[in-house]
Amino acid sequence: MEIEILGYDRRGLLNEVLQAVNETKTNISSVSGKSDRNKVATIHMAIFIQNINHLHKVVERIKQIKDIYSVRRFMN
Repeated sequence: MEIEILGYDRRGLLNEVLQAVNETKTNISSVSGKSDRNKVATIHMAIFIQNINHLHKVVERIKQIKDIYSVRRFMN
């Protein structure tokens, strides 16, 4: 499953997101990110989810990070 994370682009943001996902015991298969001129970071992350409760746990944990605007399931 792929999720999209939007947040204020600041030093250490990606590291905090990766740590948060790791805390939920979730495997990550890929990560990509970019930043626009307005300092909005967009992170796409492919993760292995066991069930819907696991997904909610991951999303809620990421939302706790300072400067995160949104976390959503991403469909290509």
